[in-house]
Amino acid sequence: MKINFKHVLVVYITAIGVNLLDSVKYPDSKIGLVNVAVSLLAFATIIIFSNYQIRNSNSNSKRNNVFLVAAIWSGILVYIITVFKDVMLNNTILDMFSNIQFPLYILFVTPLFGLNYFLEVTYGKLSMIIAIVYSVVLIIKVFLEKKYARN
Repeated sequence: MKINFKHVLVVYITAIGVNLLDSVKYPDSKIGLVNVAVSLLAFATIIIFSNYQIRNSNSNSKRNNVFLVAAIWSGILVYIITVFKDVMLNNTILDMFSNIQFPLYILFVTPLFGLNYFLEVTYGKLSMIIAIVYSVVLIIKVFLEKKYARN
């Protein structure tokens, strides 16, 4: 079966739609098994698509690499802003950066928010954990690309 970027995009947007309300309202809302299932599906889709791009030499994997790097940096940025926000209250510059963090949180953390069912951490820590997960996927992808390029 050929895996297309459109398939990944549909699963990813569905994961954002299902997890959006719970991720914005957390910890006031409960994370259900539907959130977990959709997040695991989104994560599996990202891994399968990365693996598919490695095995097909004619496929363009730059788009996937850019996505993974953007997800890593956005998770780190959300975490850093959250840490500073907890320490420094009523800071105008930090409030401006806080407005930047929200779209990044929705785009890159919300699809995998169901994983917080197992972790039960704040959204800042979850962002850092998801950035680590994305970086592991990117490292494995780059390692396997080099391995298949040698053969």
